[in-house]
Amino acid sequence: MSNLMIEIYNQQYGCLENRWLIKEPFPEEISHYIAGQPLANGLCIELEPQEPVPAFLQAYLLDQDFSRIIIREELPIDRLSYQNHNGRELSLMLSGIKPLSFFFDEKTFLLEEAYPFHYFQPYVESGEIIFRQLEDESFISPGCMMLLYALPAEVWRFDAFIDHVKQLHQQGWNPEFERIEGKLLGYTPSQIEEYLAYLQQVKTG
Repeated sequence: MSNLMIEIYNQQYGCLENRWLIKEPFPEEISHYIAGQPLANGLCIELEPQEPVPAFLQAYLLDQDFSRIIIREELPIDRLSYQNHNGRELSLMLSGIKPLSFFFDEKTFLLEEAYPFHYFQPYVESGEIIFRQLEDESFISPGCMMLLYALPAEVWRFDAFIDHVKQLHQQGWNPEFERIEGKLLGYTPSQIEEYLAYLQQVKTG
């Protein structure tokens, strides 16, 4: 088994707040806990607040309330020099770092899951974040939807992102499309180029 990532999602925003890399060999209590988990394709354990928390995790919680804990195998993307925005969108937007977020999945899943819809909703209602929902578009599969969230001064990114997705749907992916998307979502040029290099490395093996 590869190294482990322990991720703590906070209760206030439902966002990833802290994460730790646990390298092999694992402490005995972690090895014992993992051995007792049913594994399918790799390791991914998700704990909700109402579930008992293993004793070894208490040191990582730091007495904070959490919305969920994820224990998973380390992935190659975790080795980037920066942390991507996934799972941290709301907190990054409220801090002014991220201008635009998007979520795409089956409609029932997006509206039933607490994150993003229910966590974002109070800030949409207060006007701190602007919301757009897309369903009946040629580039969206039946039964799916896209949720877009932007800071008030960044709503121009809605149409820019939608045009970008339409072109992507028609022409297919290329590195320049990745640069445009990354810039719209608030990544820096150096982060975008590092991610492109990572994709090339994955492609070539």
